[in-house]
Amino acid sequence: MTNQRRTQSRANDPYGSVIGILVGIMTLLILGILGLAISRAGLLSGILFLAGSTPTPAGSGFLGCQELIDQAMLVSGSNCDNLGPNQICYGNHAVEAELIPNANEKFTNAGDVVDLDLIQRLKTTPLDLSKQEWGIAVLNIIANLPRSLPGESVKMVVFGNTTLGNNNQTDVQSFYFFSELGRIYCDKVPFDGLMVTMPDGTGISLMINGSELTLMGNASLRAVQNGNMDVSLYSGTASITANGQTQNFTAGQTVQVPLGGANGTDPVGVPSEPTTLSPQDLNIACSLAGLFCPLPTSVPTVNSQGTQTTAVPGNITPLPTVPGSTSGSTPVPPSNTQPPDTQPQPTPQPESTKRIPPGQEKKTPTPGQAQPIDSPPGGNGGNGQKP
Repeated sequence: MTNQRRTQSRANDPYGSVIGILVGIMTLLILGILGLAISRAGLLSGILFLAGSTPTPAGSGFLGCQELIDQAMLVSGSNCDNLGPNQICYGNHAVEAELIPNANEKFTNAGDVVDLDLIQRLKTTPLDLSKQEWGIAVLNIIANLPRSLPGESVKMVVFGNTTLGNNNQTDVQSFYFFSELGRIYCDKVPFDGLMVTMPDGTGISLMINGSELTLMGNASLRAVQNGNMDVSLYSGTASITANGQTQNFTAGQTVQVPLGGANGTDPVGVPSEPTTLSPQDLNIACSLAGLFCPLPTSVPTVNSQGTQTTAVPGNITPLPTVPGSTSGSTPVPPSNTQPPDTQPQPTPQPESTKRIPPGQEKKTPTPGQAQPIDSPPGGNGGNGQKP
């Protein structure tokens, strides 16, 4: 009797089964469209990754940091590859710029290029992992020291939470800058500021934050309003003059100038004695210029004479060793003790393609004659030679 009633019910509602089938088909279609949308939005791979990964501790702030730095530098290099003399380029998002009145050029998107004398004020944004952005602007300034070749230029990279302004529209080599203090998201970029690089043999004189800075090498600069301006030198020589006093320094050293005044960027004291580069300076040099990068661990090669040589990656340009102390170093005396009945053997000299900075060439030792270890640059107590 029950089966008969069910049969009669189905006969009285012939569309019930059809509606059920249609509902099922629609459900499958909706799920398929939703899955496609998630996949295209890049969320599916992220969800799958998080499902099989260890959660990152809250506040660590280092997830994707190196990748973001590498991408930003690659994009900036591509956008600003053909930068002309005394021009500035919008390298990587995000950069805000104020141009002089009546300027028709635009400086709002990555790859935009304008003449330096059109910039009144420029601000780059800090590295932000949540927004996946890191503001970078690239300047190309004509070298102005006599030993520079005609047409040679110096590259300056403005990065992170940094503001740069022009003091004089007719002199693009006179400007001020400062960076805001804030949270550090990545140990590879421990501070914001400027990176200056130049070809060997090139030099430039700048009037920056009221101090006269002469650079003949690669350096980074950072400044805090009503704080200090730090100039860290990675190669070559430099000098800085503030309030009538000049301080010379060499590769591997940092000099500070106290800042203050109405805008917090004027020198209110004299340059400090040089000190040794900090680990933060070395991190910036590696991240932005490929300098002082730590060598990867490798297995040493032992030759037939028992002398160890360590392979150096071909894409790293060796620079002067960072001095461990500004008070100088004492050469290590050679040992004259030889095992009984053993004749001293000359130490084989491995071939090297390293670029030796000018003035640091080493003479090849005579067989059997030991040579003292050279002092690191700046080992004379910080009184480097005046450029």
